[in-house]
Amino acid sequence: MLYVPVLRSHRALRGLWFVGLTWAGAAVCLGQMQAGVHWPVEIESPRPYPGHPGGTEPVSAWSYELHDPGATYIAIHFRDFALAPGDYLALSDPGGGQYYQLAGRGKLDAGTFWAPHIKGDTAVLELVVTGSSGGPGFDIDEYVAGFVDLGGPRAEADKGKDGRLPSAPRGTEAICGLDDKQNAACYRDLYPELYEHGRPVARLLIQGSTLCTGWLASPFDHLITNQHCIATSATALNTDFEFMAEAPDCETPSCQLCHPGQVFSGGVLIQSDAGKDYSLVRIAGNGAAASYGYLRMTEREPVLDEQIYIPQHPAGRAKEIAMESTNLEDSGGVCRVFSLDEPPCTGGSGEYDVGYYADTEGGSSGSPVIAAADHQVVALHHCADCPNRGVAMSRICPELPGNLCRPSAGAFWMVKPIYACDDVVTIALWDEDLGGEGTVEVEVTTLGGDAEVVVLAESPIGSGAFTADLLLWAGSPVQGNGLLEAQVDDEALTLWYDDADNGTGKPAWVIEQAAVDCRAPVISDVTVPILHAVAATIAFETDEPTTSDVLIGFECESLVAASSQAAPGTVHRHLLRGLQPETTYFFAVRADDAADNSSYDDNQGQCYSFTTTTLPSDYFTERFDDGHVNDLSYHSVMCVPEPSVNWYGACSREITSLPTDPEGGIEISLADDGYALVTLDAGRTVRLYGESYPSFYVGSNGYVTFGAGDWAYLESPSLHFSLPHISGLFDDLNPNSRGEVSWKQMEDRVAVTWWKVPKYAQIDGNTFQIEMFFDGRIRLSWLELASPDGLAGLSAGLGVPVNFAAGSDLTAYDCPAPPSIEQARSLKRHGAGAEYGVEIQTREGICDVAVEGRAQGLARLTVLFDQAVVQATGTAEDVWLSAGTVSSVDVQDSSLTVAIADCPAAGRLGVAFPGITGVFDHVVEDELCIGVLTGDTNQDCNVNVFDLMSVRMQLNQQVDAANFAQDVSADGQINIFDLVMVRNLLGGSILGLPCPSAIGGSAGVPTQGH
Repeated sequence: MLYVPVLRSHRALRGLWFVGLTWAGAAVCLGQMQAGVHWPVEIESPRPYPGHPGGTEPVSAWSYELHDPGATYIAIHFRDFALAPGDYLALSDPGGGQYYQLAGRGKLDAGTFWAPHIKGDTAVLELVVTGSSGGPGFDIDEYVAGFVDLGGPRAEADKGKDGRLPSAPRGTEAICGLDDKQNAACYRDLYPELYEHGRPVARLLIQGSTLCTGWLASPFDHLITNQHCIATSATALNTDFEFMAEAPDCETPSCQLCHPGQVFSGGVLIQSDAGKDYSLVRIAGNGAAASYGYLRMTEREPVLDEQIYIPQHPAGRAKEIAMESTNLEDSGGVCRVFSLDEPPCTGGSGEYDVGYYADTEGGSSGSPVIAAADHQVVALHHCADCPNRGVAMSRICPELPGNLCRPSAGAFWMVKPIYACDDVVTIALWDEDLGGEGTVEVEVTTLGGDAEVVVLAESPIGSGAFTADLLLWAGSPVQGNGLLEAQVDDEALTLWYDDADNGTGKPAWVIEQAAVDCRAPVISDVTVPILHAVAATIAFETDEPTTSDVLIGFECESLVAASSQAAPGTVHRHLLRGLQPETTYFFAVRADDAADNSSYDDNQGQCYSFTTTTLPSDYFTERFDDGHVNDLSYHSVMCVPEPSVNWYGACSREITSLPTDPEGGIEISLADDGYALVTLDAGRTVRLYGESYPSFYVGSNGYVTFGAGDWAYLESPSLHFSLPHISGLFDDLNPNSRGEVSWKQMEDRVAVTWWKVPKYAQIDGNTFQIEMFFDGRIRLSWLELASPDGLAGLSAGLGVPVNFAAGSDLTAYDCPAPPSIEQARSLKRHGAGAEYGVEIQTREGICDVAVEGRAQGLARLTVLFDQAVVQATGTAEDVWLSAGTVSSVDVQDSSLTVAIADCPAAGRLGVAFPGITGVFDHVVEDELCIGVLTGDTNQDCNVNVFDLMSVRMQLNQQVDAANFAQDVSADGQINIFDLVMVRNLLGGSILGLPCPSAIGGSAGVPTQGH
């Protein structure tokens, strides 16, 4: 059927609203839409929460009302969610009209997830308990508050501390001329068939804040949208699919996320393709397609000038349909296919998009482009440029599983791609040719030799959709017994369906396969690498990719799930939060592979355990306000890891320049209240409170975060401690107006510098730097700061500590003395034998220095300090010699080894350490003075007859620690050659020579200090 436009009284007014505002720009943009503002928070239930006090009725253990005045909706993110069996969290609006229950590990048992959103400005949470034991509880780390958006431009809100709302990104508008879209209800009576084909179209709210469109594509709740909307399993899990969100009539104005429909929360990503920009998702639960139907897809190419229409949720508003068109490129006043060769928004060369002037907006991404003649989907809308563009279904259909685009050809699949040996195999068949048959038979075979005929039942009758369940377990095959027996190794299932008509009038076999995995994963290396007072990290490994869980409790017999990882992997790390200080916890771990084979490790029934630490006394964080003015200018504080509950020791000092010159660094382009990801080169990592990170986020508001970016501008302990943070100057800064933010990676550190960055709406800049050393040290440095307030310091991201009050004084930490030399030795290897060393120390008497009397002077010098040391530059220039060449420098904790070449045969050698510092950056002040005189075996600063006699007395003796000095040639033997060498050097002397010094001039005595 072809449709003709219908003029409506509100049409002109609506067009005027968009005049001058909605013409498409030149850039091609993918049209997601931002729906709300993310706010970091710290909200948690009692952890652990108490059990039922007694009785039979469920009781409320905790409640909370999250209210954000003026918000259009509230979406809540649970960082950790774990309730005991039978307990649940009720999530609702104040009136109870929107109501959801979350139990166990929450949505799809994920543990970490976005809950279904609540429309309105208030969400009510109530924890209801039924059991006596209680459970771990949950914590909320952020929520999204929807902002009001009527489709027009947002007014720029006043920025500042007085009620500022962060600006929200606008979606790409792709209205080609006047906006010709209409509320879906406009077509309900006039074109009921067109309206009915809009029912399977859903509004998508992704991860609490992003809006797109999607549509049902099969009777088994398969949904198609863009890959740039849903790209990962986590995104699918955290998507709300809302059907029949429509304005009640043609005249009612629409708005973002208003006119609620039915929400299905969460889905499973089946497959996706970035080049073709599609994702296939199966919506969690059942009943979406049964309630709202589904759209048929076609493999045929779109036809130029054919009439089309697009049901969609532009900007997240109630459903609208683009069917009419006033664009001059569309004839007859309706939307049509304009071109088949538009440059693709995504994908490689040789691929083209379908072009059309049907109006869309940001949030319309993922909408179906439907042919008016047969109501089949010919393209998947995905970007905007007038003409707007979609990917032809002829490009997508060949990649979809189970003949989804050809239901008359028998779309056939098993619900899972892999099964365990103790499982239920769900078989689904969609063949419209069999609509009304009631049942259909298929055959299932295994590699191990089993074969079963399975009868699938049609539901609803007439749909052509058939399903059946078949039990699978390990065992010897018995054909025809109605059960599938699988062998333990190298097993697979094959489905066989004899399709009498595959859509071409010919019979065909439809075949699908699934793997069988009968072996459970192996868990190993269970450890507790990081312990805090209120948190702990549990780590373990598996021999295959698995999801994982940690169960904890105060007793080994009463463990409950506390943390989950939904992303499969072989290395697992779980952060347990909300623990009690100085408390012993027992725990076990569980791993589930792709086939749902499960392994459980409770340390052979004894459980693993750990005890949390005492609360730290210092959190290395200071906040400045009107009563406490910022005094950080021209100061630096070095934080050094140490084995204490505080995690770090600190040292403050005054500075006149930044420790790392930002010249040559990489500039970071940051929007106001923006952030950017930095990934370190060469596999380097930085550490914060024991955790290692290969990348981090740089925020425009003066901080570095880990694990997630942050745009928060209002400095506060709650925001600072909500994520792992290093705050140089957490304040409302705006590098987008002036100044520069850059990062620079060096051999031993990475430095992030804010150079003359002002606060928002101010001119004077702030200059400061965060250095993260690869050995775990962290240094914060400040030059001129114009801001009188702000916050600076470190955060493990565990929430505001209960004993955090006034905070630290970052400029008042005392610094230890610089490293002092405790021992020094000149080492040489004697032939192929052992290595022996001359102790370098101050001597009394005529010869006041230790003497290296072996041939070729110093070769390797080892120095032991009274504390750990590091190299400032990581080069040979960190050690100074008065003569000779430093070949290499190696530092290991408090030990320094210097390889030396070209050492003089006679003289006094000065050694200084200008580039060797303590971990708090104090340069070593001690120097060494070493005598070098080949043949001086008795270290009296002369080569004389006594040296000759000492060699003669040891002739042909085995070289050992007592006589190595007599092996003058260091060839591993004391022989005539050593005697000749000493005789030839008789008369040599270094008596009275001054000791060279790096400080300047020379000294008559050794300058080593103790």
